[in-house]
Amino acid sequence: MSRKDKKIKLCQERIGLRGKTVQKKLQTLTTQPRTEVDPLLPPNEDLQPIPIHVHEDQLPSTSTASNSTHYDKTRKNVESWATFSANAIPHTISGYAYGAQAFCNLCKIAYDDEERPPCRCKDCYHFDHCLACSGKIHDKKIPFHHPEIWDKETESYKAIEYDRLITNTKREKCSKGGMLPITETIDVVTDAGHIFQCSFQIHHCECHPFPVQLAELGFWPASHTQPSTCFSFGFLNMARYMMLEGHMSLQAICQTFMWTCSWTATQCRKIYRQLVGQCFEEFKHFMFKLENDESSSIGECPACLKNGSVFYSLDGNFGLVRKKNSGTSHQPPKHNTRLFLNDDDVDSFVKTHSEGDATSAEDCSTFQAGDLLRTKNKARGLDQTGVFGCICRHGTPKLFLNMKYGERFAYPILLILEVLSRTPDEANPVIIYDIACKLHSHLQRVEDIDINDIVQKAEFAVPCWHAYGHGKSCQTKYSTQWKKGCCMTDGEEMERLWSYLRRFSHITKEMTPSHRIDLLTDALLHYAKRKSLDIALSLVKRAAKAEKTGQNAGEQLDNLIRTTGVQGFDMECVEAWCEIPESEHVHANRKKGKVEMTWQERYADTIMKIEKLDTEIKSSSNPDRMVALNKQIESLEKQLTSAEHANKLRDRWTTADDSFKEHYTLLEDKRKCVLIMQMKVAADELHFHHVQRTKYSDGQQQAVRITKQLRKLSAKLRKQVKNFNDTGFSTTDGKFPSRLTYKDVNDGTAYIYSINQEEEDCLVPLKVKYEAMKLWNRVERAKEEKDQVVKEMHAVVSHLKDTINRLQFKISSLDSSRYDLGVKQDALQKIEEAQVKLEDANTMFKSYILHGSEPEEDPFYNTDESDDDEDSEDDDEDSEDDDEDNEDASEFEVDI
Repeated sequence: MSRKDKKIKLCQERIGLRGKTVQKKLQTLTTQPRTEVDPLLPPNEDLQPIPIHVHEDQLPSTSTASNSTHYDKTRKNVESWATFSANAIPHTISGYAYGAQAFCNLCKIAYDDEERPPCRCKDCYHFDHCLACSGKIHDKKIPFHHPEIWDKETESYKAIEYDRLITNTKREKCSKGGMLPITETIDVVTDAGHIFQCSFQIHHCECHPFPVQLAELGFWPASHTQPSTCFSFGFLNMARYMMLEGHMSLQAICQTFMWTCSWTATQCRKIYRQLVGQCFEEFKHFMFKLENDESSSIGECPACLKNGSVFYSLDGNFGLVRKKNSGTSHQPPKHNTRLFLNDDDVDSFVKTHSEGDATSAEDCSTFQAGDLLRTKNKARGLDQTGVFGCICRHGTPKLFLNMKYGERFAYPILLILEVLSRTPDEANPVIIYDIACKLHSHLQRVEDIDINDIVQKAEFAVPCWHAYGHGKSCQTKYSTQWKKGCCMTDGEEMERLWSYLRRFSHITKEMTPSHRIDLLTDALLHYAKRKSLDIALSLVKRAAKAEKTGQNAGEQLDNLIRTTGVQGFDMECVEAWCEIPESEHVHANRKKGKVEMTWQERYADTIMKIEKLDTEIKSSSNPDRMVALNKQIESLEKQLTSAEHANKLRDRWTTADDSFKEHYTLLEDKRKCVLIMQMKVAADELHFHHVQRTKYSDGQQQAVRITKQLRKLSAKLRKQVKNFNDTGFSTTDGKFPSRLTYKDVNDGTAYIYSINQEEEDCLVPLKVKYEAMKLWNRVERAKEEKDQVVKEMHAVVSHLKDTINRLQFKISSLDSSRYDLGVKQDALQKIEEAQVKLEDANTMFKSYILHGSEPEEDPFYNTDESDDDEDSEDDDEDSEDDDEDNEDASEFEVDI
């Protein structure tokens, strides 16, 4: 047996021993019965504890150490639940038995099978009581319960049938109505989903018909004329939130109640048909109007600044489609254009907007979004291919539109124009989009006054996660992690919204256009309401994260500078690197790709071109090709003649002349110099992405995006190496090597790049340089985030105060009519809710802002004003001092 085979056998034996040890421990756990009884259960001598055997599947994975604390806690928790569940079953079943209790729970009188038979009601928490007490409880008081009486013959409980009557005492008699009340009997679906036949005693009136009086009593009619069924507000509200939170269709909601409330299949189909029409849609909009008064700003973000930086994220989603054969709408959406732009206006703008050349040579990459060739066709069978939307950085949806094509530039441009028109002029908008680099370049090429205003007013940025699919220069210029003023905004709010909204696709694809927009608008408003409920806690978490991030990044940067030990490598050096946009260096190097030649070098280059064309003519056998080459030679001959006359050159150079060799050698040196510069840019970018790639595991989306960039850059660098090696004239001084390989140039610190490298202030490895720049930007973004969050905290407090003042003013203008009294009660409830939110916000923000103070009065914004008094000679100096004070204030925030 070889040495290698012995090692393999030894490893197999060790693995087998470990497996046997784990198996023995499992057998010990599963074979020892547990006979403990939960002390919370009532003692019962008739019920014996049941031995519990824990199955192996219920235990945690054996890969965890058996002696760990987490393993022990998990095992005990599994065993305790198994014991409780097994012992709860017989106790629960014993409660169904007749004679479990000998007397009534209410009157304490013993049961009598003739006069006081035992009764029970599942809606009264299984309390046993006699027939007399059951009548007192349910007759005309609780019409929607299920009382049951014990039947001695069948030895089982049977339902008690009694008259369920509801009288409308809220409505007074009307002169147009009848003197005597009338009774209407219809089916009622209660809050719990049970179906009863109930009688309503009302006064018939022309101005208050029966369906309206049902709504007044809290029941929504299935028909607005002669309803045969009505639904309680509680039931429909539950269905509404099951749809908004659980993304359930009406059919799924009805099937759920069929199982929980024992509906028959016929009842389920009947209720579904009654709801699926206009009934449920009208109720949703009815509740929307009740919950939101006309004076309130519906969907407004309480934290967005009206005078400061405001961030808008844009993105498209192609999962929310609509089929062409899903019907047509008979009326416009009930929400109109509250959150969705009119489809006709969108189509008109898309047709008139010129996409132009969507792919520019300076764009960082080729994306499908914004590519006219990939987005010109509509999908077959689809009326709408998706939704394009905008959201603020706090998660409040702003504006959306329906797409009929791919993700064209016209969609984000139209949305930006509409959003900016609703944004205060004092605000500083930042547009965050997946391909903001291409969009910004496109907007700069479009000749339109309104679009040019966008470029001047708004800043553009790329979300930090999507930035990994962009080049190095694009990341350093547009990424929210590198761009100044973006705080710690990741820009991925739209992705979070899509994860919620995309799950409505199985419902909306079969809807009419109006119903689809109404459902999506309801969902977006509900999402905004969810975000506004915990906005105070969200801001506190943002502030804490910013403080922790800035502190950690600062410590890491100090440690990096200290451990590197390069002279001249300090904070000022890193700041200087970050102040110069990386894209400027790249564009400068790209411009150097055009070699500047003297007339002698251009003359020698023309001679070399003629020489190559002559060689190609001699080796060619195609007559047409030979004619084309001769025409090129004639054109070059004219250029030579013109140069000879202009520079008074008597004799033409040949490739063997010393003058030709001298000037052509200088020209080749220049060309190689430019190629080396371009390879240096590509090598630096390759190294930049390699550093990012090491942070992520294989298979992660970020790793996949970065890997694609690495492949493109590697292919680009190999092509440049080939161009370098294809130069047809060797230099004589040996300044440049005659040939290069990929390994010679794939490192930005290679020797080839130091030949013509200008002397730098500090020589720092590229990896260290990029890490230092990243940490520096992280510290700066953390400072900006703290400053921004404090302002947003003030905005939230101000918004709540304005809401309370608005509602109080509304109450003061009401009279004593019945309608105004109802409006007053609703306003008082909303004031109470706003006051609770304001109190919670003040409690959470107390360590960041002063109670009742404005942003200008807050200590985070005030610094020593002595500097302003010292340098106040003119307005320009005052403005400079204000800028210095603002910088000092941001530093003061980080120290706190």
